Amino acid sequence: MNALIQIFIKPGDVFEQQREDSNWLLPALVILGFSIVSAIAVVFATDTGEAAKMVIDQQIAVMEQQNVPQETIDQTRAQMENAIGVTQNPAVQIGGVLLSTFIMFVVLVLLHGLYFLIAGKIMGLDQGFTDWLALSCWGRMPWVIGAIVILIASFAMSSQADATAFNLLGFSNWVSLPNQDHMFVGALVKSLDILVLWSIAIMTIGFQKWSGKSMGVSLSVVAAPYVVIYGVLMAI
Repeated sequence: MNALIQIFIKPGDVFEQQREDSNWLLPALVILGFSIVSAIAVVFATDTGEAAKMVIDQQIAVMEQQNVPQETIDQTRAQMENAIGVTQNPAVQIGGVLLSTFIMFVVLVLLHGLYFLIAGKIMGLDQGFTDWLALSCWGRMPWVIGAIVILIASFAMSSQADATAFNLLGFSNWVSLPNQDHMFVGALVKSLDILVLWSIAIMTIGFQKWSGKSMGVSLSVVAAPYVVIYGVLMAI
């Protein structure tokens, strides 16, 4: 349990301890727990109903401009309002948050662990997949800090239509990022925050400890996926 605190102040010590017997389950459970709680808080703090009504009004306006028969417009409005009624059900919202948060976390750490495994094999390292999975999980411990910040923001801030507004650590709050208002990738662009850099720093230290490579090489390996992904998101 002490490692959960040390990872923030002495990550090198944690990875030295994990060198022979890595543990990915502990950080994974902690991160998931905090992430789920903060995500649920955001759901209830976000005025999704108002945002959904705006979408309906926009769709109806388009149909009216196209001279769609009034009967069809009324049917469409009724269907969309019924759909909103289902999605606004607290049980449905909480279930959706639990499932989406779990799937997102699992997919990310598995893909990142696989990336480290491939990079390690290319570099002649002998760590197995569970070791790199542990590096991926421990490196995401700053998500706990992010979850706490979001949780506090969800109680302190007024109702928001945009859930990303609760991420007070996001760079989009301070500077205008390319494509941050994009309909499809805007939310992903806004996920670039201080915690991403913190995670890169922790994983760089871990990779250096386990691989014996220089800090520069380790940073290059760890940062490469982030540079490529965010570069693409901001360029499209």
